[in-house]
Amino acid sequence: AAARERQRERRGSMARAFDIVVFGATGFTGRLVASYLARSAPAGLRWAIAGRTKAKLDLVKTQLDEECGSAVEVGIEIADSSQYETISSLAAQTKVVLSTVGPFTLYGEPLVRACVENGTHYVDSTGETPWVRKMIDKYHEQAKSAALRIVPMCGFDSIPADLGSHMMLDHMKSKGLEAEYVKAVVSMDGGASGGTLSSILTLLESPNGASDMMEPFLLNPSRSAVGPTTARSKDQAMAAFDADHSAWTFPFVMAGANTRVVRRSHALHHEAGEPTAPPSFEYNEASRAGNGVVAWVASFVMLVAVLLLQLSPVRSLVRRFGTKPGSGPSKAKRDKAWFRYRLAAKAAGQDLVVKGEVAGKDPGYDETAKMLAETALCLAMDEGKLPSGHTGVVTPAFGLGSALIERLRAAGITFAVDQ
Repeated sequence: AAARERQRERRGSMARAFDIVVFGATGFTGRLVASYLARSAPAGLRWAIAGRTKAKLDLVKTQLDEECGSAVEVGIEIADSSQYETISSLAAQTKVVLSTVGPFTLYGEPLVRACVENGTHYVDSTGETPWVRKMIDKYHEQAKSAALRIVPMCGFDSIPADLGSHMMLDHMKSKGLEAEYVKAVVSMDGGASGGTLSSILTLLESPNGASDMMEPFLLNPSRSAVGPTTARSKDQAMAAFDADHSAWTFPFVMAGANTRVVRRSHALHHEAGEPTAPPSFEYNEASRAGNGVVAWVASFVMLVAVLLLQLSPVRSLVRRFGTKPGSGPSKAKRDKAWFRYRLAAKAAGQDLVVKGEVAGKDPGYDETAKMLAETALCLAMDEGKLPSGHTGVVTPAFGLGSALIERLRAAGITFAVDQ
């Protein structure tokens, strides 16, 4: 504890030029994060955009000025993931680095290492769970000893699932109840960017990537469950009727990432001696379908897509003809997009099921940018509100908890328990 306090004092006394640096600001998601901060950052926030190419960063700065109708006070920093000294220098200049530079399996580790070595908090947009596992194994203990929060997966994967579950467990606890499980059904409409597609393909092509993704407790400290589990902890493979939600469901494409993050939150709370649910607590999620026929058709379509993507020639075709990195859905399409997580928390030993909701606008990009930016702002500005000692390579729920929920509510994302 004393060492952590000394580390915190060193960070506070060091002259840091910035509160937040957005690394990857010339990419599709990075530009949206920069735009959000330019429009919504509190007065006095010292922030910068960073990337490999100054001309592209200058263009982003010009676009921000045009959007805001005046000159935006934002720094410009040059750094390249392949040149560690530039990454280390970048991390040393700021309290928080926010990265959108993927695929993280290829480009992510140098920045995590630099943040840990320079006493800098870290936030990213990855959904690549095998890479996160690698970061846990290599940097969790070092980051924990330095009182740092390294927080991957702070976009649509996996903040609605992780903080939504956290909200439900907090509510149950406030009523003197324990949750046996939380189940979510997801409805959404939105498009994908070329960067997301590239990350998926890279993960499938990496050694053990596909098999690691199948591990239900991949991100737990010991890669195993905290307590006994049931079939609820298995990834949903086909259509099913959910009695708690009175809805037909089919596999949700992001469940393989989101469930692992929620389970890590549960495990970290137990490891810290601050359990939010019994050891046997389970979480899972699926997509909502209008009826059984739609659920079965969607399940088969997803199954075929997954099988085809195992084939190298198919992946090559997708890379050649799919959306290219740096591009994504148009503003008109994003303006029409939305998401809705309906959550059902079952009280242990009772028939009581409590419902809740996390909902917002465009899930993959506009709201992801908002989630990333608000997570970084929370780390930079709300240290006194964060759960004490919850450091290391952590989840949004364990590392930031209710303080981040408050920020996201204020920013227009719904987090609500049904009354």
